[in-house]
Amino acid sequence: MIEHNYTKDFDTLKSKLEGKENFAFSRFSDGEGFILYNQYLELGSQGYNLNGARGYAYYGKEEYKVFDPEKHSFYRDKLIESLEYCADNYYKGIPMKESCQAFDGIFDEIVENAGGDSEFLTFANLWNNANYPRFVEEFVPLLKDRKVIFICNEASKFEELPFEVIKHFFIGSNAMVENYGIIEEIKEYVSQNNIKDHVFLCSAASLSNLIIHQCFEANNNNTFIDIGSTLNPLMGLKGWTGTRTYLNQYWNSTGDKSQLEMVDVWT
Repeated sequence: MIEHNYTKDFDTLKSKLEGKENFAFSRFSDGEGFILYNQYLELGSQGYNLNGARGYAYYGKEEYKVFDPEKHSFYRDKLIESLEYCADNYYKGIPMKESCQAFDGIFDEIVENAGGDSEFLTFANLWNNANYPRFVEEFVPLLKDRKVIFICNEASKFEELPFEVIKHFFIGSNAMVENYGIIEEIKEYVSQNNIKDHVFLCSAASLSNLIIHQCFEANNNNTFIDIGSTLNPLMGLKGWTGTRTYLNQYWNSTGDKSQLEMVDVWT
């Protein structure tokens, strides 16, 4: 039986980064779940619309997106491909039922669609919650000694990051739909410049899954990591303040640290 442990899995990927062993890590969370199960999703200045159910939360412009099943089936197909793809050192983070309503009740189905249980399945929240302090204090410092390429929102700033970004690819809002072509740009850049043993950080919502899958499949001599919103507080972005409790509890002086004590357990 394969052991999935929130702390040990973090240690595994940290060790690979430390040892300069190339790998890929792609996260499938709520947003990806809604798209995979073909539900209309819109995030904007007025809040969210999920299949007609509306509610308000503050989203920064970098988080605005629309997935319309009637218009965007091509991108959903590509997301499915990124979930189904299996290869050595291609890690897929999937959400536990306690933390992701989009996958509630279908955990076994997701595991099956991801190719079945394996050592390359792990937690979508691997960098979040109880592991987040370790991500900031142990994982991120390892990037100081690496050649880092960042795929992130066009409003991002790099001055406060504790590592150098040698190359960036900017994306806008609704990136999976509007910036899909950037995948070929990245692949071409890697090929033409013989890029090897670089670390590609992806903070591009669901486009990250597509980038990581297609670029790692094309050339596994680099590392591709979906970091989600983990570094947004250092990049001049504000959307996290409305929807990312673990970031607020770490970066703001709040008394409540409960989210930073949450440990995912394999369902």
